Amino acid sequence: MVDMQNETVSGSGVYVAGSFNGWSSNINPMSDVDGDQVYEVTLNLSTNSGYEFKFINGSSWENNLSGSCANNFGGGPNRWLSVGSNNQVEPAYQFGSCNVVVFYGCTDPLANNYNSNATNDDGSCDYTVFGCRSVSK
Repeated sequence: MVDMQNETVSGSGVYVAGSFNGWSSNINPMSDVDGDQVYEVTLNLSTNSGYEFKFINGSSWENNLSGSCANNFGGGPNRWLSVGSNNQVEPAYQFGSCNVVVFYGCTDPLANNYNSNATNDDGSCDYTVFGCRSVSK
């Protein structure tokens, strides 16, 4: 996921490219279905593997990455992704930065208001309790 809240998103869209797709800038478009300016993509990658990648805003590749998310294996600096398991979910990073975006919300998938983007539980989870009713006197 990439947070584009501080960017002007190109009409051409947001993409991800890397060693998993031959660094093609238009094969893997990202989408913002819920309109929160956080773009997502689902990729089928081999487990127990590592991949270099970057996000692209239209034709502008993010550059000058530095920090914990960046590597410099000769073609970098690029982002690095270690895939350890199936259905791995990565945090949202700010475009052009290694800063992870923190989302507050309900992190319990059993709750009525579960937020799959939430990284920190804010205590707002709401549950249906069957067999209980409110009685006023």
